[in-house]
Amino acid sequence: MLGVVLGTAAGHFRIALIATTAASRMFYSERVTCWWRSSFAPARVLPQEMRGVFGWNYLVVTWAGLIGQVPLMILAHLRGPEGAGFYRLATSIVTVASYVKTSMGKIAIRSCQLAGVLTRACA
Repeated sequence: MLGVVLGTAAGHFRIALIATTAASRMFYSERVTCWWRSSFAPARVLPQEMRGVFGWNYLVVTWAGLIGQVPLMILAHLRGPEGAGFYRLATSIVTVASYVKTSMGKIAIRSCQLAGVLTRACA
């Protein structure tokens, strides 16, 4: 289990390092000074805006969590932890299957468009 945690942490660190490198190169190619040497004076107006954004974000994330977890808590109360566990497993499987279905749908539609099958429907 420790290997999984350390592997995940190393993966996240590697992604963050790659993203930082890519952003720094993009800034350099646009002739923008290094962001860590820039003045923070223009950012003085941001705290109020950020409070508003994070305030709404907090509310949205909280309500989304409640909407996702309340049915599970009700089911656990009515049917017990085993029923809630099977429900949670089923929702996870459905979520993964929906990713595959959506991806395959996009591939099939694009393939049909390239083959000219959907040209009348799209016109």
